[in-house]
Amino acid sequence: MDGPDGKALSISPTSAVLQIGDSLPVDTSGGIPPYSYGLVSGDGGFTGNVFSAPASPGLTVIRVRDQAGTSVYGEFTINNPGLALGISPASQTVYTGDGINFSPVGGTGPFSFEVTSNGSFSPSAPASGVSSYSYAAGPSDGSNMVTDIITVTDSLGDSATATISVQAKPLSISPEIITVYVNQSITFNAVGGDGAFSFAFMVPAHNQSGGSLAGNVYTAGPTPGTDTVTLTDGYDGRTRPATVTVVDSATSVDYEAGEILNIVSVDILTGSSFDAEFTIINHGTADGSRDINWTVYASTDTSIGGADDRIVASGSISGGLPTGPGSTVRLSDGTGGTWPSEPGDYYLLVEVYAADDLETGDNRNRSAGSTEIVAPLSISPAVASVYVGQSVDFEISGGRGGGTYSYSFSQSDSGSPSMTGDSYTAGNSAGTDVLEVTDNAYGWSDQATIIVSEFPPPPAGDIEYIVDSFTAVDPTPDAGSAMGESFTLLNDGLDDGGTSVNWAAWVSQDNSPGLSGGDRIIDSDSESALAGGDSAVVSLAGFWPATAGTWYLKVREWSDDEVTPNEWFVSAAFSVQPVSAGSDVDYYVSLAPSGGSAQVGDTVSASFTARNQGTDAGSSPVEWSAYISADQVYNAGDILVDSGSFSALGSEASSASIPINEGSWPAAGNWYILVRLQAADEVNTSNNIRASSSTYNVTDPGASDPDYTVSDISMYAPYVTGGSPVEESFSIANIGTNGSENVTWTAYASYNAVPDAGEEIGSGTVGPLNGGQTLSNIPTLGAVWPATPGEYYLIIEVQAPDEINPDDYAVSAGRFTVSDPPDYEIQSVTFPLEAEAGTSVTGGFILENSGSGDGRKNIFWEVFLSFDTGFSDDDLEIGSGSESPLDAGDSFSIHAEDLDISSWPAYGRCYILVRISASDDHILLNNKYISSAVELYFVDSEGADHSGLSNDGSGPSPNPSGTPIPNTQYIGSLEVGQTLVVRGWLDDSALNDKYDTFSFDLEPGISTISSYAVWSTGDDAGALHLWDDFKSDFISADNVADREPDIGSLSVTGWIPPETAYVGIESYEYIVYGNPAYEIPYTIYISGEE
Repeated sequence: MDGPDGKALSISPTSAVLQIGDSLPVDTSGGIPPYSYGLVSGDGGFTGNVFSAPASPGLTVIRVRDQAGTSVYGEFTINNPGLALGISPASQTVYTGDGINFSPVGGTGPFSFEVTSNGSFSPSAPASGVSSYSYAAGPSDGSNMVTDIITVTDSLGDSATATISVQAKPLSISPEIITVYVNQSITFNAVGGDGAFSFAFMVPAHNQSGGSLAGNVYTAGPTPGTDTVTLTDGYDGRTRPATVTVVDSATSVDYEAGEILNIVSVDILTGSSFDAEFTIINHGTADGSRDINWTVYASTDTSIGGADDRIVASGSISGGLPTGPGSTVRLSDGTGGTWPSEPGDYYLLVEVYAADDLETGDNRNRSAGSTEIVAPLSISPAVASVYVGQSVDFEISGGRGGGTYSYSFSQSDSGSPSMTGDSYTAGNSAGTDVLEVTDNAYGWSDQATIIVSEFPPPPAGDIEYIVDSFTAVDPTPDAGSAMGESFTLLNDGLDDGGTSVNWAAWVSQDNSPGLSGGDRIIDSDSESALAGGDSAVVSLAGFWPATAGTWYLKVREWSDDEVTPNEWFVSAAFSVQPVSAGSDVDYYVSLAPSGGSAQVGDTVSASFTARNQGTDAGSSPVEWSAYISADQVYNAGDILVDSGSFSALGSEASSASIPINEGSWPAAGNWYILVRLQAADEVNTSNNIRASSSTYNVTDPGASDPDYTVSDISMYAPYVTGGSPVEESFSIANIGTNGSENVTWTAYASYNAVPDAGEEIGSGTVGPLNGGQTLSNIPTLGAVWPATPGEYYLIIEVQAPDEINPDDYAVSAGRFTVSDPPDYEIQSVTFPLEAEAGTSVTGGFILENSGSGDGRKNIFWEVFLSFDTGFSDDDLEIGSGSESPLDAGDSFSIHAEDLDISSWPAYGRCYILVRISASDDHILLNNKYISSAVELYFVDSEGADHSGLSNDGSGPSPNPSGTPIPNTQYIGSLEVGQTLVVRGWLDDSALNDKYDTFSFDLEPGISTISSYAVWSTGDDAGALHLWDDFKSDFISADNVADREPDIGSLSVTGWIPPETAYVGIESYEYIVYGNPAYEIPYTIYISGEE
C-alpha cells in the first residue's frame, strides 16, 4: 500500500556489506508507519531500526514491515574486513523536479557522484571529492515513470548505485468533455502539472466549428461540429485533450451542482480517504437524456485549475436526470475520495457536465470551508549516538504541530533518560534508548533510536565552534535553483577539539535564531574536529524553495566537547525570484527516425522533422545533433554521427524533412538514433531529445553464422508476488546470417544482474530468424517469479545450436520487487436458501486477502445459478466483476446491487456458486463456494382459496384436445436437469375450483417429466396430475399422508418438445374461506429429464 505521502514502502540501504560486530541504521520511508524490523534468515538483530551484525561472517536477509502489513526486504553480507561501499538512499520515488541528498555508506573517501542513467533529464552535474551529493529530478519526457541511476565511486574504484523512480505530477484539463452552442465561450483550466501551460487546436482538423482561443478562453465558432482543445504543460511537454461538441441551439436542460456537504475523513493524513456528498439538480424545463459526468477536486483555493489542484474522486450518472428534486451523489464507505499526497488546507470543488446541458454557469460548487490535511509525523534525527549523560535535540515535523506532541520511551537501556522540551538527555548506563513521539490530537507516532556509549566525552576545555563567515553566491537566486552557498566553521577557542562538529542548515522566511514553523531542512553533515583557531569551509548542497519571496539560511552547529553547543547563525536575506517562462518558443522532434536494418560500416541514413509548438515565432537558429545509442536515453557514451542547423520556425510551424546521412554503423547489434535540438530562445528544453521509434538492426556482413541478441525487456509490473507468472516481454534479433535452428530463451531472477545457475525461472523457444530479422514483444510464457521475497533483476538469455556467440543476455533496467503472495478467499456468504421468483435479489459475500502478502493483480469474481454442484457451461451467470488488488488483511464486499440481475429468476431447485481468481493467488482451494440446495419458487397467483376464478384449472373435461386448460397459471419453461418449484394453498374441494393447475413449455431434449407434491396436514389431502397437449391425464392418487406419490415421483415419458405440459394438484380438503387456520400450503416439484 502506498503511504500517506503517495510513496511505496522503501528502506535504505537494501543491501550492504558489513564488518562483523558493525551496526547500521536502516532508514525507512513511505508505507504506513510505524514500522517493525526483523530477520528472515541469517544472524544478527535489531534494536529499534539499527541492525547489529553478528560475530561471524554470513548472509542476513532482513524484513521491514509497516502498519498495513506491507513488507520490504534487504540483504546484508557480513565479512571480516571493513564496510564495503554503499549509497543511501538506495532507492526512492520522487516527483519531477524534487531533490534528494545522497550519502556514501562505507567505502574509502574521497567520493565522486554521477547520474549514470538519466531517464528524467536530471540537470544534476557530476561531483568529485565530496561527502554527499544533491540530486534534482528532471522533467522526464512526459512519461508517467522513468528511472535515474546515481553512481557513487570511492578512491579505490569501488562503486554503488541508487535507483530513483521519477514520477510525473498528475495532469488533467477541466472540463474534459463539454457541449456548447455556436459562438458560446467557456474557460479551460489546467489541473495539476507544473506549467507554464498553453492551450491550442493542435491541427486544423481539430477546429471544425471555426472556434478561437485567447489563452485558456475558448469561443465556439458559427458551425456545429467537434473541436479538440489541447493543454500542453511546458515543463515536460505532456498534453491533455478536451473534446467540445458544438451544436446550433441551446437545450432546456440545466444542471446545477450543489454544495459539498458532510465531509468526513478517515483521518487527516495526506493520502487518506474521506466521505462527502453533493446534489445535482436539473433546473431546466426538459428532462436530461445524456450521461452526467462529475469530478471532485481538492484545491488550496476556491477555483478549479492550477498546479495545486488534484482530482480526488469522479463518476457519472447514466442517462441524465429529469427535472425536479435531483439526485444526491455520495462518496461513502471510506473509499469515495482520497486526499492529495501533499499537505495543505483543501477545499473540495465539484464540477458536473453533460452533453445536453448547455447552461454551464451553475455547474460548479464547493465545500463551505477547507479541511486541513497534514503530513505523517516524523522525528529527526531517526538515529543518534551520544555518551552517557549527554543531550541531543530532536526536530518534529508533520502531524498537527502546535504543541500537541508528547514523548515517551519504549526502551530505556541507558538507565533514566529524560526529555526537557525537545531535548533528550541520556541516562548513566550504556545501551540503546528508543524515543517515541506521539501526536496527541490523533495518536500518530514515530520513533528515534539513541545509542548510548559508556565512554565519557573529552575533558572540558576552551573549545568553541562558531560560524565565522558566510559566502552568498547569488543574493537573488531563481526559485527551485541549486544552492552554491558556503560558510566557514571556526574553532574560536584555544584548545584543540576532540570530537566531530555537527551542523544542519534550513531555509526560513524569518530571521530568528532557532526553528520556526515552515522551516525546511536542506542539508546536514559533520566535520572533523578542529584545532584551536583552525577553520573549515562547508559547502551547502540543496535547492532554493519553489516559492518566490524573502528567504534566510539558518545554520546550527554542535559538538560534544565544546563549551556552548547548539549555536545558530542566520544569513542576510535572499530575494528568491520567480522563474519567468520568457517567450513561448518550444521545439520538439515531431517525426523521429523510423528504425530499420543496416550493416556494419554502412553510412547512417535516416531523417526527422522538427516543429515549434509554442505560441511565439522563433528568432534563433536551431542546432541539431544525431547520435547512435544502445538505448533510448542520451548519455556520454552515445556516438555523434551527424549535426547541422535550420532556420527558426514560426509558431505551430514544422521544418522540412531533415536528412541524417553522416557517420557509419560501428558494430552489429540493435541501435537507436537519438536526435537532439537546441535553440537559444526556446523556453522548454525538456522535450528536445527523441529516440527513433524503433531500433536499427545492424548486422555484420562478414559473419559466417547466426548471432542472436536480446533487448527491450519490459517492466510493465515492477511490483509482483512470489510464485506469480512473469508478465513481461522482450525482443530477439539475429545480427548474423540466416539461422536454421530454433532459438531457446531462458529467464532468470537475479539479485546481482548476472545469470547464475539455480536462478532460472522459465524458458521457451522461437523459430530460427533470418539475418537482420527482429522478433519483438515475445511474452515470457511459463516463467514464474521466485517464491522467496526480494528484489530481482529479470534476465533473458538466448542461445541457438548454430550461432557464433551463444549465451547473449540482457538485464532489465531496474529490479522487480517480489513480495509474499496473497491468499484470496470467499467469506460471509449471505445469499438466501429460498426466495420467490421476481422478488428483489438479496445477499452477497466478502472477498478477503487472508494471506501475508499484498496482492498485485486484479481479482475477478463470478456468481452462478446451477442445477448441480459443479461449475459448467450451462450454469446461469448472474453477476461478475473485477476488483483492485487487496493488501494483506484487507477485504471487499460484493452486494446484491453488484450483480447483473435485480430480481430472482424462476430457476427452481438449484445451487448458488461463487468463484474468484487472481493470477497471483497461490492457494486456490478456497476460491470456490457452493451453497446448499436453494429453492427459487413460483407462488400460486390465486393465493389462499378465494371466491371467483383465478388459478382454478379443472383438467381436460370438457375442453377439447389441443386447447389450453382454462384458468391455468403459466410458469415458464423447463430445461433438461432443471427442477421447477411451485408453492400454493389447497383449494376447497366442495367448490368448482378444487384444482390448482400450472402450465410450462418443454425445452429441447426433454423426454421424461417427473413430479411430486408435499404438504403437512397429516392425511391424504389431494391427488397430483400431469397432462399433455392432448389432455391425456396422468394421475397419482396414493392413499398416503403428506405426499403424492407415496415414494419417488409421478414420471411420464414420451414427451416430444416443443410441447406444453400441465401439472395440477386436486384438493380433497374442505377449506373455510377467510380462516387462516384452514389454509393448507403445498409444494410441487417438476423435473425435466432426457
